[in-house]
Amino acid sequence: MGRYLLRRTAFLLASLLLAASLLFVLLRLLPGDPANALLPMGATPEQIAAARHETGSDLPLAQQYAAWLGDLARLDLGTSYISKLPVGEEISARLAVTVPLTLLAFALAVVVALPVGFVAAHKADRWYGALLSGFSQLGIAVPVFWIGMLLVTVFALKLRLLPAGGFPARTGRSRAAR
Repeated sequence: MGRYLLRRTAFLLASLLLAASLLFVLLRLLPGDPANALLPMGATPEQIAAARHETGSDLPLAQQYAAWLGDLARLDLGTSYISKLPVGEEISARLAVTVPLTLLAFALAVVVALPVGFVAAHKADRWYGALLSGFSQLGIAVPVFWIGMLLVTVFALKLRLLPAGGFPARTGRSRAAR
């Protein structure tokens, strides 16, 4: 059992390293320089050099990879070029909305899907069983984002039963400050 766990852990670490390496290479293949995101149009060569030094894109590729991998190992995801806040804080702020929405969507899906699936399976020979079965197949075939937009249009914009946007009141910065 111990060898199995050791082998699986080594496989996990090798997979993570491979995925991180692939991500690094793909990010470097993108056109442009990360320093360009920090600068306005018409920046001087001195400003470009300073921004490249700030982002580390002036270092040799091997040094960039080592620094990037080290930051990743420490879970330091860097600073957002847009908000100038740590990326980890940006992610955790969005998780405060994403996690409850995901859990609510999962609970709603289970509460609706189990009875509908039960009726569709046990009454497949009836018209409503076939209708429920066809409706569930349609739900699988249609892209989720399209269904989401359709539900927002119907329940928020047309029927005005739910809000169209926003979740909890943001703490800290106001929307106007963004």
